[in-house]
Amino acid sequence: AVVDTLQRGTRVRAALSTLPAEQAEVIRLAFFEDRPHADIERVLSIPLGTVKSRLRLAMNRLRAHLGDFGSPQSGVSRNGEPS
Repeated sequence: AVVDTLQRGTRVRAALSTLPAEQAEVIRLAFFEDRPHADIERVLSIPLGTVKSRLRLAMNRLRAHLGDFGSPQSGVSRNGEPS
C-alpha cells in the first residue's frame, strides 16, 4: 500500500510538471492550498473566467497525462478514495 501511494504521488508530480506555469499555479492554489476561485482571482490579479479556464485546461491535461489513474482498475476512484 505504501509503495502504491508513492507510485501514485510520483505519477501526479510528473503530470503536474508537464503543465504550463500559469496552469500549475492555479492547480496549486486551488487544490494544494484549498483556495476558492475568487481568492485565486485576487492573488493572481486575473479575471475569474481566466482562473476557471486555466483550471479546466490543466485538469484536461492532467487527465490525458494520467490516463487510467482514476479508473477502478487502478485502485483509486475519481474522488481519490481507494476502490
